[in-house]
Amino acid sequence: MSDPNQSFIKRMTPRGAVPPAARKLSRLAHLSDDDLKLLGSLKKCTIAPGNFIGTEKTADQAWILVSGWCARIPAPDVPTLQITSLMLPGDGFGFACTPWAGDTLPVRAITECAIVDATSVRHAIRMRAPAHIRLNEACQRSEWLEQSYLLNHITRLGRRNLYARVAHFLIEVHARLSDVGLVKNGSFDLPLTQRVLAEMLGLSGVHLNRITRAMKRDHLVDFPRGCVHVPDAEKLAIIAEFVPMQAPFGAKLLVTT
Repeated sequence: MSDPNQSFIKRMTPRGAVPPAARKLSRLAHLSDDDLKLLGSLKKCTIAPGNFIGTEKTADQAWILVSGWCARIPAPDVPTLQITSLMLPGDGFGFACTPWAGDTLPVRAITECAIVDATSVRHAIRMRAPAHIRLNEACQRSEWLEQSYLLNHITRLGRRNLYARVAHFLIEVHARLSDVGLVKNGSFDLPLTQRVLAEMLGLSGVHLNRITRAMKRDHLVDFPRGCVHVPDAEKLAIIAEFVPMQAPFGAKLLVTT
């Protein structure tokens, strides 16, 4: 019988460094040369849109997203794409640094994605390898960040008006992609369809259309094809009530007031 993983893995080859992951994790802890060497040794593969990353047979594996967008969803058999949280380049999952319910949710590729098999990182974390203490800290903080994004999303849906809800989502994505060097001159890719974005933000397509037109009129955001341009991120952050907060361990977390 063929390996079920082959249905979604197009290729797997050794790839050198993992720039988005190394950049993100280096912001969360001072990675050692051994840490960077380990990240640089990970194998890279490509996942087609709509496929899931990992199977029950790979439950003990960890992954780092190098490029493309993924999402955690409530269940694999739901016919519509119900996004619980977004996974962006540089994000890792499956490290199991600390138990939390979100780690049990399936991860599905929204776009074509490049990922690396970070099972060796997971092993170093579980073994508390002395050579990778800082990498362990960075991965723990990365998991903390993912949980904070989920809390942000709950707050976004629960207490913000529709305009601020969209603004908050866009500035959070801007901040996350900026941290890994994927915002160029205020612009970043947004590969979500209007329908998916509207459903994720609890809006109808008509409401989302009206809000994005209003944001363009207010010169807060522009939407070139497949992209978002934010001319003044600070102004958008004020509108969205989006401010950075220092976590107890010192990493900068992106949360709401």
